[in-house]
Amino acid sequence: MNVKKFNKKGNEQYKVLLQSTLSKDTVSNIDYKNFEQLLKNRNLTEEIACAKKIDIKDFDNRFELGKYLNQILSDCNHSEIDNDECLWNWLSCFFMEKILSAKGGRDIARFQFTRAREGRRNLIRTPWMLYNINGENSKFSLPSALHIHSNECETYSSRPELFRNAVVGELCMDLYWDKENNKVFANATDHRKQGRAGVLYPRLYKKILELSKVYDLWSINVTNLKELIGEEFESIKIEANKKNSSKSKNPIWKRNEQLVVLKHYFEATDPIKLSKDKYKVKEISKLLKSLEENKDIEKQENFRSEEGVRRKILNFCAIDPRIEDEDGLDHYSKGDEKIFMEFYNNDKKINEINTMYEIIIRKN
Repeated sequence: MNVKKFNKKGNEQYKVLLQSTLSKDTVSNIDYKNFEQLLKNRNLTEEIACAKKIDIKDFDNRFELGKYLNQILSDCNHSEIDNDECLWNWLSCFFMEKILSAKGGRDIARFQFTRAREGRRNLIRTPWMLYNINGENSKFSLPSALHIHSNECETYSSRPELFRNAVVGELCMDLYWDKENNKVFANATDHRKQGRAGVLYPRLYKKILELSKVYDLWSINVTNLKELIGEEFESIKIEANKKNSSKSKNPIWKRNEQLVVLKHYFEATDPIKLSKDKYKVKEISKLLKSLEENKDIEKQENFRSEEGVRRKILNFCAIDPRIEDEDGLDHYSKGDEKIFMEFYNNDKKINEINTMYEIIIRKN
């Protein structure tokens, strides 16, 4: 679909429809259809000639959305689109089904762009803006789902001294982004604990302001900037690394454990529904924990937890050729793939699972 923007009349109709929808207790499919009809109405919109075609996609987080929008709008003149209310409201309308959630906030500033201070809370323009300025270094500020304006994003995007300086963005990624686990370090933006060292706000922000009075922070490199702010701001990373090193990881899944899950997987008419069946998942988790071979090993609190079982089922879903790619979890192990394909589409081998399952259970 071609990217468009509302004309003046269309923009006003969008505001009225948005206000009406947000005032409801629940949003229905009819409401989403109303937004869809509005954004396609030729009498209320005009095309953006410089933009690439746009599609509705599933995004893991706001960072991926910002990256996509930056690509779609990369040929447009930045000064013409940066504060174009009619464009950002049309894009919000386009992604309404993704950003308006029963679990998300109903603050109108999330869905209607204005140039006022509230504009930073817009769920569509803000990820584009942060990615446009900082590229991959905006990842730490946009880790949340599309319908959530996170604390990281609020803290960062509301302070131009931080987000407009690409070197500061690089510094924040180094200080606050856990590369190993692909998420923000715990407590990186938690300024509620009085005097907590190293957090993004207010301590780093104040430090950046202090340094900017003496140094040209727009031309400094990240190594020198780290030296200037001092070791205090490494505390979040050091604290997280200590926690990680003190933890012993849960052991790799054994063949018998995989077989227990596969037995239920191949019996299920819909493995995706199985992963959501709390009773069945709890039953499998309890059985795995009670296996004789697991009684004497060192375990973490989450050893073969219900979440672990659910993820294992979804790992198998990702391998299963019968199931659409987006329904599973991509990060499955080679061991998962090997054992799944050993039994997949082989009735004789699946019958063996039932026999092996009974043997495994009898050992308990």
